[in-house]
Amino acid sequence: MFALVSMLWFAAPLHAADGQPWGVSLIARDTLDGWIAGPEEPRGWSVKDGVLRGDKGCAPLTGSWTFGDFDLEYEFSSDDGGELVVDAIDATTGKRLTQSKAGGSRASGKLARHGDHARAAIQLTIAGGSGNVTSLRVQEPAGELLFNGRDLTGFWTPGNPKSWKVEDGAIVCLNDHGDYLRSEKQYANFTLSLEYKIAKGGNSGIGIRTPRDGWPSGDGMEMQVEDRPADEPLNGQSPMAIYSNVEPFARADRSGQWNRVVIKAEGRMISAWMNGELVQCVNTAWQPELKHRHLKGWIGFQDHNDHVEYRNIRVLEAPDGMGLAEWYAPRPPFGSQVIVDRLMNPEVLARGDGPKLETLRKTVSGAAEQVIAELDGPGAVVAIMRSNERGQVRLYFDDESTPRVDCPAADLLNQVPALARDKSPMLVYVPYKKALKITLAEAKKADYAIDYVKLTSDVRIEPFAGLTHTAARGLLTAAAYRLHQQSHGTMRKFDPEPKAVSEPKEIKPGKKETLVSLDGTGVVDWFRLHVSNKALANDDLWIEVAVDGDERPSLAAPVRYLYPGFSQGGNFRNYLETSRDGFACRVAMPFRDGLTMSLENRGKRSIKDVDLTVSYERKETNDPLLRNRLQGLFLQPASATIAQSFRIDRLVGLVCRAPAEQDAKLASLLELPVKGDDLKQALNGRAGSLAWRWWLLGPPQNAAATIVPAGSAEAMLVLYYRSADS
Repeated sequence: MFALVSMLWFAAPLHAADGQPWGVSLIARDTLDGWIAGPEEPRGWSVKDGVLRGDKGCAPLTGSWTFGDFDLEYEFSSDDGGELVVDAIDATTGKRLTQSKAGGSRASGKLARHGDHARAAIQLTIAGGSGNVTSLRVQEPAGELLFNGRDLTGFWTPGNPKSWKVEDGAIVCLNDHGDYLRSEKQYANFTLSLEYKIAKGGNSGIGIRTPRDGWPSGDGMEMQVEDRPADEPLNGQSPMAIYSNVEPFARADRSGQWNRVVIKAEGRMISAWMNGELVQCVNTAWQPELKHRHLKGWIGFQDHNDHVEYRNIRVLEAPDGMGLAEWYAPRPPFGSQVIVDRLMNPEVLARGDGPKLETLRKTVSGAAEQVIAELDGPGAVVAIMRSNERGQVRLYFDDESTPRVDCPAADLLNQVPALARDKSPMLVYVPYKKALKITLAEAKKADYAIDYVKLTSDVRIEPFAGLTHTAARGLLTAAAYRLHQQSHGTMRKFDPEPKAVSEPKEIKPGKKETLVSLDGTGVVDWFRLHVSNKALANDDLWIEVAVDGDERPSLAAPVRYLYPGFSQGGNFRNYLETSRDGFACRVAMPFRDGLTMSLENRGKRSIKDVDLTVSYERKETNDPLLRNRLQGLFLQPASATIAQSFRIDRLVGLVCRAPAEQDAKLASLLELPVKGDDLKQALNGRAGSLAWRWWLLGPPQNAAATIVPAGSAEAMLVLYYRSADS
């Protein structure tokens, strides 16, 4: 009987009456995402086809949501005397508020809370045996109307307001440069419910938590609304993806029909349901980009040049706060999280911990299968350099006799998870738990260099499973989007961190001007310099950074060495810099007792309209991020004795001014062809007279070996982190 009632409840007419709450499932179709069991992986639980199974002795599960008023109903079955215990846990104290139990071969149960202001999380336990949870659904109150159904009161847009109209109780997009239709009110924690219908192949989006003048996909979040092919693999553009950052784990949209959407945001936890099914749940605290986004902002709808309608839009606000403390309990990171976090948040390198980069070099030739590398785990290959793409490459994991990858060397980038699309060096994530053997057959002479990191035992190593299932969900998607954004010059502009902005200044010949002074303790995340392109044409304009009250700058070098890829203009796919609305760089600069950034004009002409924007985070004095300081060593002419004269703890970057045809040793160090046209890649490149390499994937194991030979470069900047106490 309950099954019939449940079906009727959740199959109500799509155009629901005003105020009617919508029920949603708390069990995803084929994943445990949405449920946690403390710092460990959920033990003894599994999901298949929407059925949650708990084996005998399974650990308690806690949901990734909290509720005020709610009604929860469930179905449970057990063949060995198992009993399902459903607890409502106080989200603040962790104490039990109320409980429901059900057991037997087939049983149903309910749990409800009304009128109590305490937020409750749902916890599941199976006592006395095992069992299957075949249905677990919850209803919250529908909330207040965000759209009154008559006009656009309460909304605004910086675009064309005539692109939006109200028709038959729905907001209709007329596709005329309407930008985002944005709510005047800003929301932090909430449950948003609505219905949408979109044209065949159409594209739109639901913006949440976006600052007033920001853009959801870069400053807040965009929950993707798009009519995609039904058989398309899930990706960053699938319905209810957090656009280009975290793909959903399922789809339940209906092409050409009205679709019900529920989006729940609390603290760093973001969840989404489509037509009652859980399709997205992610803790953005563990996501390398989304952890920097705002926790409050407007809700809005995107004009993406396609016909789309939204109606029955309601918001149920929740109290401020980060949600359950258990959501943020320290837990072992995935290997992919360690690697991608380095690429997207270079401040990680300043901590002075984590694995260093090791390189294995091998020359092979001949038709027989030959070993290029034999690596002991746990670890991950992160870069592959080679002199040509000939031959058949094979990857054997964990002492297996059959390779999991067996392909032409030219196709390797399409067979392993890629962090960029550069052909050489290929930036990849190839994890291995015990061992990895790489071989090459049917090849003429080839020189290979394999960059890899050894991971610690507390890191969760994902089993290699091809392109899309090896890395943790969202990480490769976010990394690819970072490259896409920066290829167009886009960098976070409205992030929630404080900014220091200088007034435009004229820097006269022989003069130095301090543009930004920060006090206290923190780390500079990024800085953007507004200056003419001519300032990057030579070494006249210098930047100086002084840290912790030291009169001697920790970095003093020509400005253009911090932006080597832009000496000839134009943006490109890379992880560190952009050139749009000023020159921006993500090199992190920790400080414990203040930081100043100055510019000096060593040329013969004034440099006008120079200003600087610095985005920084405040840190506690015991934060591990403050262990090291960024050092910049500028040498002119270049010297061959860097490692002999200076202790380089963690090398992060090397920029050289050199002839267009560097000698072979310099080209090998920077992983660039000795000859050829300008080359700009994700972590290295050459443009005009400047060549560079960034070691964001990890500092070299032996920095002393990373020495530019005398005569190879006319000048160079070495960037590295050094202990703050040395």
